[in-house]
Amino acid sequence: RETVVKEFGQFLQNNQLSSNQIQFIEQMIEFYTEKGHLDVANLYEPPFDFIDEDGLDGVFDNNAKVIDLLVEKVRTLNEIKVG
Repeated sequence: RETVVKEFGQFLQNNQLSSNQIQFIEQMIEFYTEKGHLDVANLYEPPFDFIDEDGLDGVFDNNAKVIDLLVEKVRTLNEIKVG
């Protein structure tokens, strides 16, 4: 959990985000903590469609730069097998 919080904490500090976007990232942290893994596809399914039915894209207003950064973080965390 510490690694996940650190990775996403930096992202939260370096970007101005809405409360919904922050809540979405907090959900990502919880998912990682519970499951130990998160697939990019999960970000478009329950529980990640709770704020916007389009999941990641909807919550981040199709902002490709931010979405790409989050997807990269997900892939990096999966490579180091956090849990």
